[in-house]
Amino acid sequence: MNQEVIDTIWHSDFRNDEYMILSDYYNGFRMYLKKYKKGYKFYVSIRRQKKHGIDNKLIHESPVAYFNHCSLNEAKIKGIEHFQWMIS
Repeated sequence: MNQEVIDTIWHSDFRNDEYMILSDYYNGFRMYLKKYKKGYKFYVSIRRQKKHGIDNKLIHESPVAYFNHCSLNEAKIKGIEHFQWMIS
């Protein structure tokens, strides 16, 4: 997978004093990578509407996958592949 494509999908974010890697919304879904021990937790979240605007809390569910013993770039690629598998 091309590095330019990976960088277009993923970016860094600081919310609730926590650093995470996330994607933009894609068909109402957002992907997250969060550092965990020697790898990354992978989350997929649905955009939720609050009574007054969009909910700012990013992670509501349990992680859908753990990517152990891998670098950030490897986790980004695995996250994209896992998401494509989930929606297929």
